Amino acid sequence: MGKNYLRMPVKALLLTAVTSTAFMVFASTFTIGGSGNAFTINRTGDTSAAETVRYRTVALSAYASQHFTAKSGSLEFAPGQTSTNIVVTEKAPSTAAYRFQAGTLRSYRFELTDEGGFSLGSYAYRTRDIATGTSVNGTSAFGEKSLPINSGTITVTDGGYDQAYHSVNVSSYFAAAASNDYLVAAGAQLRATVTFHAREKDDGYQYIAIYANTPTSSIDTGAKDGDPGTISSSRYMAGFTIDGNVSSAWYPYTFPLTSKGDSCGEQAHPWSGNSNGNLHQQYFNTNCRAADGRLIIPTNLSSLYIRLNASGNLNDTWYASNVVAHVQAVDTNAPTALTASAAPGIHAKGNEVYVSVAFSEPVTGTPSLTTSWGTLSYFSGSGSNVLTFKGTIPDTASGALKVTGKIGTIKDLAGNALTGSV
Repeated sequence: MGKNYLRMPVKALLLTAVTSTAFMVFASTFTIGGSGNAFTINRTGDTSAAETVRYRTVALSAYASQHFTAKSGSLEFAPGQTSTNIVVTEKAPSTAAYRFQAGTLRSYRFELTDEGGFSLGSYAYRTRDIATGTSVNGTSAFGEKSLPINSGTITVTDGGYDQAYHSVNVSSYFAAAASNDYLVAAGAQLRATVTFHAREKDDGYQYIAIYANTPTSSIDTGAKDGDPGTISSSRYMAGFTIDGNVSSAWYPYTFPLTSKGDSCGEQAHPWSGNSNGNLHQQYFNTNCRAADGRLIIPTNLSSLYIRLNASGNLNDTWYASNVVAHVQAVDTNAPTALTASAAPGIHAKGNEVYVSVAFSEPVTGTPSLTTSWGTLSYFSGSGSNVLTFKGTIPDTASGALKVTGKIGTIKDLAGNALTGSV
C-alpha cells in the first residue's frame, strides 16, 4: 500500500511533501500505557525481531512550550524487548493567556506512528489531562454582582471624618465573578454604583464618598462637620438632600448618578421616587468616570468602602438602610491570535494532522480552519485559549501547509469577537 508522507520539523507549522514510502506491517502490536506524564510503550505478540516506531506529542488545549515540552523521535525495539518509557516535561505557563480556562484541566496527546508517519491505531495513543492555572466561569465573570455593605440601618451624624467606614467584601466579588488576575489579564474594567434608601431625623445636607485601594486613614477633609470638601483621596463624592424637611419616608438613591455629569452642580430631584431630594454636586476623581457614567474602580481591587457624612447648622442625623455596592467587570477588548503550531514528526497522507492556534485569552467557539490542504474541523479547546483543529491529509496535498482563514465565530468570554486573522 504505497502512500506519500509529509515531514515537519518540531517547532514549525509548515508541513512539506517528500518522497513516498510503504506502510510498514509489524509482527507485534503497540499500545501506550503508563500514568501521569510517564508514557509506557508496550509491544505484544511476536517480539522476536527488531522493530522501530515513532512517537510524538500533540497539543490539544495544552500548548507545547507553555504547558509541556514537545517531544518526538524514533524508538528501536531490540529483539525480545517489550516496553520502554518516555517522560514528557510538564510546565507552568509563563504567559498569562495560558493560565486561565473553563475548569482547571488542559490536555495533550502522546501517540505512536510507524516510520512513515502512519497512525498505529486508537490503542497507540493516550490523552493526558493536566491540572493547571485558574478556572474561569465565563457565564458569571462579566455579570453585575450585588454586594451587601450593610443590610441593616446605618445612623449617620455630623460627627466628622472619623466616623466608621462601611466596606465591601472584595473577595466575595471575585469569588462570584472571576479572579482579579484573570480580569487584569483580559483588560477588563471594573465599574460600580452604590444604592441605598435614606430618611432624615434632622434637616441637613448629606454626603457620600467612595474609596478603593485607599487606606482608611486617607480621607477627604472639608470645611466643617461631614462635608467631604475637595475630592482627593476618594474616587467619587456627592452632596445631596433627602427631603428638605424631617420625614419618616424612605427614598431610594443611587451613586454615581449616571445620568448627570462630573461637577454637575445642583440638580432638582433627579432620582425617581423622590420628588424632594436634590443632588447638590457629584465629583469623580481623575479618570474614574466610565463611558456609561458609572464609577471606575481598580481591576486589581483590594478594598472598597464608603463614608457617609452630614452637615448643617444644628443636628443633622440621617439614616441609610440596605446599602449595596453593585460591581461589574466590563471587557471591550477583542481576542487576537498569538501563534499556531502542528504536532512534530512525520505526517502521512491519508492520516490526520492536528493544528493548534493560541489566542490572547480564553475563547469559545467551534469554528473550522481553511488551509492549503483543505478544511480542518474543530477538535478541542473551547473555553481555553487554545483551539485545536484536525483533518485528513489528502492525496492531493503538496507544498507547505498554510492556514488561510476560518469558518465560524471565535469569541472571548465577554462575547467580543476575534479581530484579525488566525
